[in-house]
Amino acid sequence: MDCRGGMLLFPGEEGLYQALPEGFAITPDEGVLPGGRLLSCQGFCDRARRPLACRIFPLAILLDEAETPWVALDPRAWPICPLMPSGLEGLSAGFVSAVKEAAGVLAQTAEMRAFLRGQTRFIRRLQKPLWEESGAAL
Repeated sequence: MDCRGGMLLFPGEEGLYQALPEGFAITPDEGVLPGGRLLSCQGFCDRARRPLACRIFPLAILLDEAETPWVALDPRAWPICPLMPSGLEGLSAGFVSAVKEAAGVLAQTAEMRAFLRGQTRFIRRLQKPLWEESGAAL
């Protein structure tokens, strides 16, 4: 997810969409990461063809300072996901557990850790209070 209407593809995912299903589009977007690609659809699609970001929504996979993966609610989901006010407790425990397991597998490769580092930086910037950006209170 990117804040502008698409789901950020994880490394290697673009190859799964060489033949785009009807209504899908891939566009370059460097808002989150250099070389980023967004997959967008018209809101309805075959669940089996969804990218990982859609499958784990409204969660995000992040890295802590030791580069250990962890899972959190993605703040970009607030405007569109009715589950956000319920927190992690409002999601199926099995779903959260499966995303945590996937995070551990994904973080084993250097390419994926680089992607997750970039996503983590982006999400941390979103969560930073505005007064910390400029050094002045509003």
